[in-house]
Order: sequence, then C-alpha cells, then structure tokens
Amino acid sequence: MSESDIIKNISTFRLKISSPDGDSFKGRVSALYVRTTEGDLAVLPGHTPLIAVTVPCAARYITHDSDGDPHEHVINVTGGLLSVDGDKVALLAAKKN
Repeated sequence: MSESDIIKNISTFRLKISSPDGDSFKGRVSALYVRTTEGDLAVLPGHTPLIAVTVPCAARYITHDSDGDPHEHVINVTGGLLSVDGDKVALLAAKKN
C-alpha cells in the first residue's frame, strides 16, 4: 500500500482554529476534543451539525503524517464557539498565554 493510499483510508474533516490574533491552525484532522458548557465533546468525521459554546480547556486535535501516523496537538483556549457543519469545523477561541 502506498503512502497516498494510507492517507486516503483515514477519515478526516477540515478544522480551522481562529483567535483574535489570527488563525492558529487550518488543515485536515481525524478528531477534535474540546470542552463545552454541556461537557466534553469529541468531534469525529461525520459528526452531526452543531453550534456550541466552549469553556476554558486544553483543546486537542489529531493530524496524520504522510505515513498515516497520528500526531496529537494541544491548544489552550479560554472559551469561545464551536461550529460543526458537514466536513467543516471551526473553533473560534481566545488562546491562553
């Protein structure tokens, strides 16, 4: 199996993380974990559309390299909004220093 076949077999969605300072991340991920006013939330490919208010947390997202290996990234946010709409997910948040 070639590298491109490995990547094609990983389900992903487009994630954009923005703050007042600009975009912190823009790319394809296989998962986003964030805390909302309703509790912890995992966004996976095919998630139901929603809008949620986020609270201070360490938001985590998973990217994959060209070999398909997962890499976890963490961004500390003070709160904001999460929008899930089909293949597009946006996290609008203020970052903690």
